Amino acid sequence: MTSVLISWTIIFASSLIFGCGAVRFLYRNNRETLWKLDVYLIFGLMLINIYAEMFSLFYKVGILACFVLAVFGVCMLIGIKMSGGGYKLSVNNSWLEAVKGKEWRIVFIVFGIGATLFWTVGYPRHYDTSLYHFQAIKWVEEYGVVPGLGNLHHRFAYNSAFMPLQALFSLEWLFKQSLHSVNGYICAFAIVYAVATNNLLSGKKIRLSDLLKIVMLFYIYENRELISSPCTDILAMLLVLYISIKWSEFTERDIKDAMPYAFLCLLAVWSVTVKMSSAVCVMLALYPAIAFIKGRHWKKIAGHIWGGFMVLLPWLIRNVIISGYLLYPYPQIDLFNVDWKMPASVCIYDAREIIVWGREIKKVALYDLPVWKWFPVWFEGKPKVITVLGLLAGLVIICYLCYHLIRKKKLDARYSLLLACSAFSLAAWFFSAPLLRYGMVYLLIPIGEVIWIVLAREKSKLVNQRSVRIAGICLYVAMYSIYISNWDGIKEYPIFMQENYEWKLTDSIEIADGVRIWYPVESDQGSYDVFPCAPHIEMIKKIEPRGKSLADGFRIKQEYKALHLNEYGYEW
Repeated sequence: MTSVLISWTIIFASSLIFGCGAVRFLYRNNRETLWKLDVYLIFGLMLINIYAEMFSLFYKVGILACFVLAVFGVCMLIGIKMSGGGYKLSVNNSWLEAVKGKEWRIVFIVFGIGATLFWTVGYPRHYDTSLYHFQAIKWVEEYGVVPGLGNLHHRFAYNSAFMPLQALFSLEWLFKQSLHSVNGYICAFAIVYAVATNNLLSGKKIRLSDLLKIVMLFYIYENRELISSPCTDILAMLLVLYISIKWSEFTERDIKDAMPYAFLCLLAVWSVTVKMSSAVCVMLALYPAIAFIKGRHWKKIAGHIWGGFMVLLPWLIRNVIISGYLLYPYPQIDLFNVDWKMPASVCIYDAREIIVWGREIKKVALYDLPVWKWFPVWFEGKPKVITVLGLLAGLVIICYLCYHLIRKKKLDARYSLLLACSAFSLAAWFFSAPLLRYGMVYLLIPIGEVIWIVLAREKSKLVNQRSVRIAGICLYVAMYSIYISNWDGIKEYPIFMQENYEWKLTDSIEIADGVRIWYPVESDQGSYDVFPCAPHIEMIKKIEPRGKSLADGFRIKQEYKALHLNEYGYEW
């Protein structure tokens, strides 16, 4: 546990330093809206993520990357001190003020962080972690980025921006073991933010942002078994939730300035680099874009376009280096003629496999199955209450927006865009790869929005605010009772070091002089104690090194390039 707390402290301090400096420089005229602790931390984490990706383009992400980051951090501190900014947060910006006189919040926060720590210290339970997560992180730790790495293992080509971030904070050079604690930190941050700033139980109005903070807590609990894993889902989904919450907060305060909303759109672009399934969230950029155009703020438009481009750039470059494509698995965008390019057939097969697995039919041959045939299979394996309520809520939101549009009833454009974004996100997830892990928030957010519409927007007399707050208290108590109940067996967890990745039985094959690749014997899951490791021996046999070392990368052998291969190394 001690190692996890040390890593959390390092992540917190570095995020605060870079976030505070960047926000106060870039958004110096938005003191009341963006000079907040949560904004500093989330923006700082994004900047560090971009830094880790950029660093990986030139060198491995290890002790040197951490040292350079520390030097930049000291320079940032000196610059802020010389500018007179300091790091003292005003009373209005402090979360301490939010919990002052409300000790119940402190109790919930302490238990929430404790439960998150407990869930973080265990070994990763996510199947995909042994399949490819830790190997992808190991490649970043050892080599940064390698040409054609997707040929060795197609899932390396997913290239989530989270992997360089995880590699940066794995601190393998310090603990002689690669930590997997970043998701735990992100969940701890989300819990503190959702509890400390929630006014559902004490405010005069029922606010959408408060309801979505409850959704945030529920999402974390439902995905608690993923927290110990370096999986990419948690950061992406919590970013979508955070953006929706802050958008609601700005709208509730009737912030007219488009800059805070444009800031959230930068976070939306970042979420795309973490997981492409969150791409619909970028449609929120319509509001600040229109506002800037109307006000002829061309510099602000150019600045945020440039900012979005800089967020995307290192991720796009890594895409090309790893897979040969600008976006994987979409070979239709074929712009680069490089020798390490993955076969287009592998991309197509993988894209279809993602969809059929999301639909629970799991056979690529059934890719074209109409919705009314795969829906019953998909629905059978889902939690009925969340699924039904989420889908119905999405339909309600669409009908609600259409009603206001047809009847020409006034509805705040910011709320309309947020509601439309949640509806489109739900539809995009459902009609593509509706695996619950990929998009639980797309079901939960519409539920929170419909509750807000019924209780607050339409001023329903069916339920008064007092009963809502009583229900909220019961929800808090129930949720944290469940949190505490999961502390059984805490004595079994290590006090100092976080549990390491699992060991799996593996064998190896030499594909060239001095180049040996390991592969699992009993399944497709690799073992952390061997490197490099790939899951499919048939695919290993069909690739070759581009040079004499692993850093030179991999490519498909010439005699196999004309075949219609899938990611397992077989023709399809």
